[in-house]
Amino acid sequence: MNKNRKYGLILAIVLSIFGTMGILYLRYIVYSADKNQLKLEFSGVIKQMKFDEKHIPTISIEDSTFYLGGYDGSMRDLIQIDDSIVKKKNTYGYFLYRKEISGARWQLIHTPVKGREGSLIY
Repeated sequence: MNKNRKYGLILAIVLSIFGTMGILYLRYIVYSADKNQLKLEFSGVIKQMKFDEKHIPTISIEDSTFYLGGYDGSMRDLIQIDDSIVKKKNTYGYFLYRKEISGARWQLIHTPVKGREGSLIY
């Protein structure tokens, strides 16, 4: 085996190892973020709202702030300040309620969507 071919083989092996490690690390990060999203549980009236560059909202409920990165994208055009939002633990979806014009009662305006497996994500 000539010298250049030997170095090329070693380089390919090293790059494969680092590539595999990088993919595994990224999967770990995504899995951790996913578990954190599942642990969240909150409900209340949205008092403040900011959107990032991808138009994903960060909301404030009472003294807490929540980034809604894992939500269904159809909600981004619906969510408003003074809406009521509910996120249950061990679920991905959000329920969004808005007071009727009369202010007498809350109306459900968004429910969770179906997940990849066809089950409701709520």
